Amino acid sequence: MRRKNNVRSVFIIVITMCKRFCFKTLFLMLVLFCMNVVPAQSRSRQKVDKEVHVYFNFRSARLLREQTAKLEPVCAYLKSHPKRSISLVGYTSMEGSAHQNKLLAKWRVEVVSQWLEEHGIEESRIRTNAMGQSEKTPVEDCRVVICVIQ
Repeated sequence: MRRKNNVRSVFIIVITMCKRFCFKTLFLMLVLFCMNVVPAQSRSRQKVDKEVHVYFNFRSARLLREQTAKLEPVCAYLKSHPKRSISLVGYTSMEGSAHQNKLLAKWRVEVVSQWLEEHGIEESRIRTNAMGQSEKTPVEDCRVVICVIQ
Protein backbone atom coordinates (compact mmCIF):
# COMPACT_ATOMS: atom_id res chain seq x y z
CA MET A 1 0.00 0.00 0.00
CA ARG A 2 2.82 2.38 0.87
CA ARG A 3 4.50 1.80 -2.49
CA LYS A 4 1.30 2.80 -4.31
CA ASN A 5 1.11 6.04 -2.32
CA ASN A 6 4.75 6.81 -3.18
CA VAL A 7 4.09 6.23 -6.87
CA ARG A 8 1.05 8.51 -6.76
CA SER A 9 3.06 11.26 -5.07
CA VAL A 10 5.82 11.00 -7.65
CA PHE A 11 3.37 11.28 -10.52
CA ILE A 12 1.74 14.31 -8.89
CA ILE A 13 5.16 15.92 -8.45
CA VAL A 14 6.09 15.09 -12.05
CA ILE A 15 2.90 16.64 -13.37
CA THR A 16 3.39 19.83 -11.35
CA MET A 17 7.04 20.11 -12.38
CA CYS A 18 6.42 19.65 -16.11
CA LYS A 19 6.47 23.40 -16.63
CA ARG A 20 9.89 23.82 -15.01
CA PHE A 21 11.96 20.89 -16.32
CA CYS A 22 12.55 19.34 -19.68
CA PHE A 23 11.09 15.94 -20.50
CA LYS A 24 14.48 14.18 -20.22
CA THR A 25 14.95 15.36 -16.64
CA LEU A 26 11.48 14.23 -15.64
CA PHE A 27 11.96 10.88 -17.31
CA LEU A 28 15.28 10.38 -15.50
CA MET A 29 13.67 11.21 -12.16
CA LEU A 30 10.91 8.69 -12.81
CA VAL A 31 13.38 5.98 -13.84
CA LEU A 32 15.50 6.56 -10.74
CA PHE A 33 12.43 6.35 -8.54
CA CYS A 34 11.29 3.11 -10.14
CA MET A 35 14.77 1.63 -9.64
CA ASN A 36 14.54 2.53 -5.93
CA VAL A 37 17.61 4.75 -6.10
CA VAL A 38 17.56 6.84 -2.95
CA PRO A 39 19.02 10.37 -3.07
CA ALA A 40 22.05 11.05 -0.87
CA GLN A 41 20.01 13.17 1.56
CA SER A 42 17.55 10.34 2.21
CA ARG A 43 20.28 7.75 2.71
CA SER A 44 21.54 9.54 5.82
CA ARG A 45 18.08 9.28 7.39
CA GLN A 46 18.03 5.49 7.35
CA LYS A 47 17.07 3.88 10.61
CA VAL A 48 19.60 1.66 12.32
CA ASP A 49 18.48 -1.15 14.56
CA LYS A 50 19.58 -1.06 18.18
CA GLU A 51 21.85 -3.99 17.38
CA VAL A 52 23.33 -4.99 14.04
CA HIS A 53 24.79 -8.50 13.78
CA VAL A 54 27.63 -9.05 11.32
CA TYR A 55 28.23 -12.76 10.79
CA PHE A 56 31.45 -14.53 9.78
CA ASN A 57 32.26 -17.99 8.50
CA PHE A 58 33.41 -20.55 11.03
CA ARG A 59 37.02 -19.91 12.17
CA SER A 60 37.31 -16.91 9.85
CA ALA A 61 37.81 -13.18 10.36
CA ARG A 62 37.19 -12.33 6.69
CA LEU A 63 34.30 -9.92 6.19
CA LEU A 64 31.74 -11.44 3.84
CA ARG A 65 30.46 -9.33 0.96
CA GLU A 66 26.81 -9.79 1.95
CA GLN A 67 27.61 -8.68 5.49
CA THR A 68 29.01 -5.33 4.33
CA ALA A 69 25.45 -4.43 3.29
CA LYS A 70 24.63 -4.39 7.02
CA LEU A 71 27.49 -1.97 7.69
CA GLU A 72 26.49 0.62 5.09
CA PRO A 73 23.39 1.92 6.97
CA VAL A 74 25.45 2.06 10.18
CA CYS A 75 28.09 4.12 8.38
CA ALA A 76 25.47 6.45 6.89
CA TYR A 77 23.81 6.85 10.30
CA LEU A 78 27.09 7.70 12.00
CA LYS A 79 27.96 10.23 9.30
CA SER A 80 24.62 11.96 9.80
CA HIS A 81 24.96 11.85 13.62
CA PRO A 82 28.56 12.97 14.29
CA LYS A 83 28.22 12.97 18.09
CA ARG A 84 27.15 9.32 18.28
CA SER A 85 29.56 6.43 18.67
CA ILE A 86 29.28 2.67 18.45
CA SER A 87 30.35 -0.39 20.37
CA LEU A 88 31.63 -3.49 18.57
CA VAL A 89 31.55 -6.77 20.50
CA GLY A 90 33.07 -9.90 18.96
CA TYR A 91 31.91 -13.44 19.70
CA THR A 92 33.08 -16.90 18.64
CA SER A 93 31.86 -20.46 18.96
CA MET A 94 32.63 -22.72 21.92
CA GLU A 95 35.00 -24.87 19.85
CA GLY A 96 38.75 -24.39 20.25
CA SER A 97 40.76 -22.95 23.11
CA ALA A 98 39.66 -19.84 24.97
CA HIS A 99 42.84 -18.02 23.90
CA GLN A 100 42.33 -18.80 20.19
CA ASN A 101 38.69 -17.73 20.38
CA LYS A 102 39.58 -14.48 22.11
CA LEU A 103 42.09 -13.70 19.32
CA LEU A 104 39.56 -14.59 16.62
CA ALA A 105 36.92 -12.35 18.22
CA LYS A 106 39.49 -9.53 18.39
CA TRP A 107 40.37 -9.96 14.69
CA ARG A 108 36.71 -9.90 13.71
CA VAL A 109 36.11 -6.71 15.67
CA GLU A 110 39.20 -5.15 14.07
CA VAL A 111 37.99 -6.08 10.57
CA VAL A 112 34.62 -4.40 11.15
CA SER A 113 36.29 -1.39 12.78
CA GLN A 114 38.74 -1.06 9.87
CA TRP A 115 35.89 -1.23 7.32
CA LEU A 116 34.05 1.58 9.12
CA GLU A 117 37.23 3.68 9.33
CA GLU A 118 37.88 3.18 5.61
CA HIS A 119 34.38 4.51 4.97
CA GLY A 120 34.85 7.73 6.93
CA ILE A 121 34.09 6.93 10.59
CA GLU A 122 36.72 8.21 13.04
CA GLU A 123 38.48 5.62 15.17
CA SER A 124 37.64 7.61 18.33
CA ARG A 125 33.93 6.90 17.76
CA ILE A 126 34.38 3.11 17.73
CA ARG A 127 34.68 1.14 20.98
CA THR A 128 35.77 -2.47 20.66
CA ASN A 129 35.48 -5.51 22.89
CA ALA A 130 36.38 -9.12 22.12
CA MET A 131 34.35 -11.55 24.21
CA GLY A 132 35.59 -14.74 22.58
CA GLN A 133 33.55 -17.79 23.47
CA SER A 134 30.59 -17.38 25.72
CA GLU A 135 28.39 -19.98 27.37
CA LYS A 136 25.34 -17.85 26.53
CA THR A 137 25.90 -18.08 22.77
CA PRO A 138 25.20 -21.06 20.48
CA VAL A 139 27.97 -23.03 18.78
CA GLU A 140 27.40 -21.40 15.37
CA ASP A 141 27.66 -17.91 16.84
CA CYS A 142 30.40 -16.32 14.74
CA ARG A 143 29.53 -12.64 14.84
CA VAL A 144 30.28 -9.06 15.76
CA VAL A 145 27.46 -7.11 17.39
CA ILE A 146 27.29 -3.38 16.67
CA CYS A 147 25.42 -1.21 19.18
CA VAL A 148 24.83 2.52 18.73
CA ILE A 149 25.75 4.43 21.88
CA GLN A 150 23.46 7.37 22.68
